[in-house]
Amino acid sequence: MRKSLPLLLAALLLGCHAAPKTIPARQPNILLLIVDCLRADAVSANGYARPTTPNLDQIAKDGTRFTGAMTPVEVSLCGQA
Repeated sequence: MRKSLPLLLAALLLGCHAAPKTIPARQPNILLLIVDCLRADAVSANGYARPTTPNLDQIAKDGTRFTGAMTPVEVSLCGQA
C-alpha cells in the first residue's frame, strides 16, 4: 500500500492538471417563493392599491413573475394527503 500511494497521488495530480479547463454555462438564478399565509389579492405586485409588500414588489419588478402553476401530481398540505 505504501509503495502505491505516491504513484496514486502522482496519477491524481497529473489527471487534474491534464483536465481541460472548461467554463460552465451560466446557470439562471431561480427563486421559487411559496407563501401559504398571504392573500394574493393583498400583494401590491398583484394590483393592490396600498404598498403592503415592498420587498415582494421589488423581486417581482426585477424578475419574471408567473401567476399560475400546475403540477402533474397532487400537492399535499401540511403532510396530509
